[in-house]
Amino acid sequence: MGRFGGVGRQIQNLSATGGDLAGECDLNSQPVKNVRNYVVEMSPDPVTPTRWAQVGLPTKSRFTASGLTSGVKYWFRVAASGSQGPGAWSDPATARAS
Repeated sequence: MGRFGGVGRQIQNLSATGGDLAGECDLNSQPVKNVRNYVVEMSPDPVTPTRWAQVGLPTKSRFTASGLTSGVKYWFRVAASGSQGPGAWSDPATARAS
């Protein structure tokens, strides 16, 4: 597990909902201090360890995944990344793309 600010942190309270536009899912989590960015991974349903793929490196705890297939269920997980690399993955959240 990576560390940032001297303390390893796991993202808490990750939520995923259908986005405002077709083919989007909005993600939101509790912000973590002293991070460079967040690493967002997505998997189509059903989720398996080999289906996770990186879809973003936002600097904020909110992220919109776009270019998805409307009505399809997706799984998301997020890790905070700092000077010593990424921390632990969040618990996954799921949503259907708008």
